[in-house]
Amino acid sequence: MSGPAATLLASMSPAQMSVVAEALGKSCVKDAELFNKMSTQVGTRIKSTRSNLNFDSPEPRAQATANIAKFKGGELARLLWGFAAAHHEDGAMAKAAAKALADKAGELSSKEAAQAIWALAKLRRTDKATLDALVKAAKAKGGFESPIDAAAMAWSLGFLTYKDADAARSLSAALKAGAGELSAAHAIDGAWGLALMGGDKDAVSALFAVAAAAVQKDPASVDVYQMGALYNAAVLVPGAKLPEQVQAFALKMYNLGGESMALKRSSAGSAFVQELGEAVALALGARYRPEVAKAVKSYASVSADGVAIDIAVTLDGAKIAVEPVYPGYASATHPNVMLGPAAARAGLLEAAGYKVVQVPFVEFVALADTKAKAAYILNALKSTGAKVDALQKKLSEPFDAYAE
Repeated sequence: MSGPAATLLASMSPAQMSVVAEALGKSCVKDAELFNKMSTQVGTRIKSTRSNLNFDSPEPRAQATANIAKFKGGELARLLWGFAAAHHEDGAMAKAAAKALADKAGELSSKEAAQAIWALAKLRRTDKATLDALVKAAKAKGGFESPIDAAAMAWSLGFLTYKDADAARSLSAALKAGAGELSAAHAIDGAWGLALMGGDKDAVSALFAVAAAAVQKDPASVDVYQMGALYNAAVLVPGAKLPEQVQAFALKMYNLGGESMALKRSSAGSAFVQELGEAVALALGARYRPEVAKAVKSYASVSADGVAIDIAVTLDGAKIAVEPVYPGYASATHPNVMLGPAAARAGLLEAAGYKVVQVPFVEFVALADTKAKAAYILNALKSTGAKVDALQKKLSEPFDAYAE
């Protein structure tokens, strides 16, 4: 389909292009060239022989604004959803579509609003003005077209760490009433999202019942990572009812998923974790390489609840988890905003009695050297209430490897 679609793009109306984008997303077609052509047609990717022409200059920006204005609200929702579902990240396209959606949110049905919010979540865009407008539009329609839409919106808003008490209440009501119509996967998505939004425990219990029934019937029927999300939701909403055996199994899957993700880390991700451990060791007084290596090895721990932690230390009697936050767990538009997975992990560790220090990848790798990274760690530890003045003084002093 993508081949014929590429040849017809220039003649397509906004409605036709949005339908094609949505269809490609549903089919999981990963065709970067086709989506780039679509961006060009929309006006957010500019063809030019002038190397200095880019989206941020007046001419392309004006063209993009003019072209994107031709799309109706529902068409924009489908277009953005298609890009997100196909895992095609185009910052200029997403930025233009998000801004236009904020202006046209009133045109959207609740399903289209949910579709647009899901797309923003997948693209990690915490555009508050757009989210405010989309949530307002969804609430104004007086409900959700299906429990699946409500579960998708709950997951999306939870992922974006978006807080809205009215939205949490309406989503809780919709999911509690429609839980029986959901698959286990959708029920877990909804429960995880409500847990992060502060949703109603009775609604979460209803969703847990659906997930638990599926797991008890066939433990292999639910994905490892979704089982991990189920465990995380159970910890964040302790008042919700999840059978003990199911929660114990979910914990095993949570740790198994963590091990799997560690094996799949990129070289940059692995280096980040290693350097973070070494910076913590240096911050806490280790100097010689064998001393640093021994300290890093000692940081691997398991909470009393059985949750694996890469870097856990004790200062002034307080247990502190130093958590790496990978790029995918931080907002693409606001790098200092941690997304749902990072927030859920922090909540889980806090429930286990740890103070949590989150270290964003982009901040950490930008530091000049190991000593600067250690100083960063000490400042972060200080924010938890730990007394680090002596450690900061020691770090600032010259290190003589030959001194007695």
